[in-house]
Amino acid sequence: MTDEEALRMRLALVGALIIVWTHVESLIDQMNELIFTNGGKSSIQKKIPQNFSEKLKFFKEGHRTLPWLNSLTAQADMLISLASDHSAERHHLVHGIARNITSRDIDLVIVRNQYTAEGIKKNEVLFSPDKFTNLSTNLIQLIGAMDQHLDLMQELLNKKFT
Repeated sequence: MTDEEALRMRLALVGALIIVWTHVESLIDQMNELIFTNGGKSSIQKKIPQNFSEKLKFFKEGHRTLPWLNSLTAQADMLISLASDHSAERHHLVHGIARNITSRDIDLVIVRNQYTAEGIKKNEVLFSPDKFTNLSTNLIQLIGAMDQHLDLMQELLNKKFT
């Protein structure tokens, strides 16, 4: 594999992961919009959250606070857990620095600084093609579960108004 081929492969893997992640965030936004416009604005907070961790908190609070969503709380907790877990990996990949992006090595090494009480620590994570594939596959499965959850939320909302 040439350096150019290695670079193209890595960019394609990172790009695919970013595209899949946008679907995760879009689904959370859509579910939060349902929550916000159907009781969340008055009982949880006055604005729809913008950053990812706040979006997950709002989603969780909506299921705990709004009676029409109580039956979906356990499923919401599972989705939140999975999204949080995958968010950390995606965040490291997207916001880290690739040490070997143009080399012929198959694995990509992503470095991020971690700021701790003891000072700055370099955190390196190895992203192999298998790791990219597994993360993408897990995110696609999460998207499917979130899409089903959104459908259930819409069904419950429709029952509320009929």
